[in-house]
Amino acid sequence: MQITILARLRVWVSTVRFVMARQADSLRLSFSTRKARRRLLRSGPIRVLLDTSVLASAVLHESRWVSTGPQPWGKFMVDTGYAARVPVLRRPPKGAKEQEIRDFEDASFLTGIAHLARLGLITLHSSGELEMEQWRKPAGMMSGYSIFSRTAFEGIEISLLDRLPDMVMGPAWMKLPSLEEQQRDRLKNVDDTLYRGLLKRLGQKSSQDAWHIRTAETFGVYCLLTTDYSLLRSMAAQGRQEPIASLRTKVLSPTQLGKLLGLVPLAPRHISHQDASFPVRADLYMPNNKRRPSRTRQKSS
Repeated sequence: MQITILARLRVWVSTVRFVMARQADSLRLSFSTRKARRRLLRSGPIRVLLDTSVLASAVLHESRWVSTGPQPWGKFMVDTGYAARVPVLRRPPKGAKEQEIRDFEDASFLTGIAHLARLGLITLHSSGELEMEQWRKPAGMMSGYSIFSRTAFEGIEISLLDRLPDMVMGPAWMKLPSLEEQQRDRLKNVDDTLYRGLLKRLGQKSSQDAWHIRTAETFGVYCLLTTDYSLLRSMAAQGRQEPIASLRTKVLSPTQLGKLLGLVPLAPRHISHQDASFPVRADLYMPNNKRRPSRTRQKSS
């Protein structure tokens, strides 16, 4: 009887802690977006085109096995544990590499950007050519490879600005061109003044990026959101050259957009309990600050 009461008490305490942690996450999100919410309520919502790179960077949580140590199982000792949602990135220590600091900062602004999108203050978009890019990638790259994986944009509608391009698909024996080849051929034959001007500045290897920027400009969105820092550096270096100098749309990282909106960065660990009804360990992180790889990559390595 005493054991049953203690067990029930532990469950009750655990449930209360979980509910309080989820409420604390909501309060932190509300505080971190307070200034940006006021600003966007005055000026009106903005529209953002999401690059493929930022969708991959938005997977902020993965599943991790948490060991509870060896326990007796009949005559044997068995390693026990449970799967829990954990943040991918921890705060970089002093002296960390620039990329580690940059990735953590971007992730800490993505939390607020996604919250503003849930409130309807940011409208998220994709495009036909971006969808073509994403179809060629492993599905888990943009959504995570494990049961408790979570992207910052979980459950948020991402609408198409234009339509999907024409394509052909079939079994290998038909020897049809790949989706990548079809996209390359489509862009090669585009006769668009803005696209051609952007391509001249950014180079042929950035043909897809040039098209995405052209799409953002054509449809009047506030910015193309990306974590492709080679593109960001190219745009900054060519910023005074036409047609880049005349663009109304911006090409921004999550950190740049967050600062423009007045967001307070919020580390991913502080939103770990969102939409969770399973074990969460916000105090743990993925090994080496890296996402779980796909099974295909694990087998090939």
